[in-house]
Amino acid sequence: MKFTLKDYQDEAVEEVLDRLKKARKRWHEDRDKHAFSLTATTGAGKTVMAAAVFEALFPGNDDYNFEPDPGAVVIWFSDDPSLKEQSRWRLQEASDKLTISDLVPVESTFAREKFEPGKIYFLNTRSSRRTVFSCAATMPTILQSKRTIGRSADADHARSAIAHHLGHHPEHHRRP
Repeated sequence: MKFTLKDYQDEAVEEVLDRLKKARKRWHEDRDKHAFSLTATTGAGKTVMAAAVFEALFPGNDDYNFEPDPGAVVIWFSDDPSLKEQSRWRLQEASDKLTISDLVPVESTFAREKFEPGKIYFLNTRSSRRTVFSCAATMPTILQSKRTIGRSADADHARSAIAHHLGHHPEHHRRP
């Protein structure tokens, strides 16, 4: 990390990595699929926290007692195309381990049959509705990191499609 995390950020990173450990264990034991999101107020440092999580996720991290998961795939949702690019740039700025080739934008021309492990894919839910459906069919692991907390019909639709693919029922998990 290029930045020193504040105490609350470090605690959030530890909590996310703990959830990932549990999700990985459930996947290996029962093939039970899970998704969750990292949300925080504006200015809390979500991107910096996410960079710390990603730096631990793929290669592992002794400080967080987190085993490597080189097969993980991360999908970063945003409701706005400019936030997608801003997030990619900020992650690269915050991390000394992530390279630009690790941060893959998903555009309407995205034609890969599967997501490549060890990569972070950036998806704009407003302009990539069809891509969401084709991508959802290939996801082994998800960490959904939203830059904004607002809701839009397309964003809800994308999250519902992925939750449905994972066997979750989003109507039971909506926040007010």
